[in-house]
Amino acid sequence: MTKAAATALERADEHPLPSPPSTARVLILGTPEHEGRLCGRALDLLGADVQFALEGLPHAARLDEPPDVMLVSREWSRSTRVAVARARRRGVPVVYLMDGIIEWSYVWNNLSYVRPEGTVLQPLLASHICTIGRRPARILAGMGLADRIHVVGMPRLDGIDRRRVIDPAKAPTVVITTARTPAHNVEQKVYVRRALRDLKRWFGAHASVRPIWRIAPELAAELNLPLENTASLLDSLREASALVSFASTTLIEGMLMGVPTALVDYRTVPQYVQTAWEIRSSDHLDSTLHDLLHPRPERLAFQDWCLREEMEPGDASARLAHVLRSAIDGETSADAASMSQHDFGRLDYRQIHSELSAFAVSPMSVLQYELDAASSLLDFAMPDIVHLRGEVTRLQSEVVRLQTDLETERAEVQRGRAAYERQRDVLHSEITLRHDAEAGQAAATDGQIRTAQLFDHFKRRVFTDRLEPVVRSLKAQRIKRVTVYGAGDVGRALIALLREQGIRVNRLADRDQAVWGTSVEGVTVEPIAACTNDRAPVIVLASFSHASAMRRSVMQELRGKRGLHIVAPRPWKLA
Repeated sequence: MTKAAATALERADEHPLPSPPSTARVLILGTPEHEGRLCGRALDLLGADVQFALEGLPHAARLDEPPDVMLVSREWSRSTRVAVARARRRGVPVVYLMDGIIEWSYVWNNLSYVRPEGTVLQPLLASHICTIGRRPARILAGMGLADRIHVVGMPRLDGIDRRRVIDPAKAPTVVITTARTPAHNVEQKVYVRRALRDLKRWFGAHASVRPIWRIAPELAAELNLPLENTASLLDSLREASALVSFASTTLIEGMLMGVPTALVDYRTVPQYVQTAWEIRSSDHLDSTLHDLLHPRPERLAFQDWCLREEMEPGDASARLAHVLRSAIDGETSADAASMSQHDFGRLDYRQIHSELSAFAVSPMSVLQYELDAASSLLDFAMPDIVHLRGEVTRLQSEVVRLQTDLETERAEVQRGRAAYERQRDVLHSEITLRHDAEAGQAAATDGQIRTAQLFDHFKRRVFTDRLEPVVRSLKAQRIKRVTVYGAGDVGRALIALLREQGIRVNRLADRDQAVWGTSVEGVTVEPIAACTNDRAPVIVLASFSHASAMRRSVMQELRGKRGLHIVAPRPWKLA
């Protein structure tokens, strides 16, 4: 290795090459269909990680990790103002991409924008503003914005097919257009309608020239003009012989396509967009339209010069990508020096609108501008907020009610589960007893079985003899249903005898909790308190030895029960 090479390596270690820039995070207030199209190829050239937020959402700049740069296509709306101001406070550079022309009335006479919605870039909240050409850049520089201006052009028009198709066999066509907002005050509205009526009459008198009306729908309906919006604007311009347009970006697109283009405006105001042809009154229609349909070379050459003033030629997408990268890197406008040289004829917005002087001159104007927008947004959203609060209160009450119902259902389920478990245990015990009894019977001798049968028969016969007077008495009183109190052997015999005589056993009660829920002769055993809701219950005591105690138990449980009737068999008499 030579000494020179070694020295070079040492210097490389001391000053390593910078690593390639990381992927830039760009937040765009808008949609891919609109703002994404306005950016042309700039985002691809930048290699950025792009996120779109609904245009103007106040929270759009409040990300957990702030973006490297924010891009907006307009700044005058309240919600966009709030988002831009928040981004600037967080140190995020904001690039304002202008995609339209500057029009006199929009700046100086449009009080609907000056007062409620903003002051036309006075103050400018964004840190960078991209103009479409040198002429609009000089106008904005005169307003004191030179240090933020970048002359970019119109990225969305990069690479468009500028070839025109003119068929000499067809009638010449003239495209007539207006902006989406054709007028900004009453005077301009009057003159726009007057000019359109004059154009309608002129084309009515010159049937050899076919007009293509691409104007605001409300104007077409008012003036009874046919709209032709089936083809795109560029396709209409490609086959057009001439273009007549009120102040709008269509003037730029027409000149870019090489279509002879005339600006129509009956007002006596300065024009911020210059064209080679102008129609300033109805007297100009014949001569100007004739020149448009038969353009002279010197006029077309002047139109090219106007186009270069109004829209910067070349790769606008690359210039926008450079502006975004410069904004991320903290660089200032490269066009600021050239713009500041045109301070002669400097415009002062505050002198024209004196009522805004204190607002625009104050160092707190940006904060005041943001607070005004935030207050307006809050006033606009307050009815919805009040409605949502009511909905929240209603839903909270509904949640409490549903929770209460859920707890009730849970309690019911628990009670049902407990009853099921009790009945399951009783049935299991009964099955076990029956199984044991069957096993015992199988093991018993024939003599034992016979003895048991005889004893059971004797017991039933004795019980029946003593219970028959009770049943006859019930039948004589025409009692159809009764409650048997006592689930033992006497109760079993009594139920069989009552059924033989056609008397229904409504309930079977017993004070022993161990037998509650079991079944005797097909009747479920319940506590005596179950008779509380019965109407005039008749209770038959199924006992010969404990009838007095059972009567007291019934009287205590059913104290005050109207229509209560208690029947008991004769007690045993010991000899």
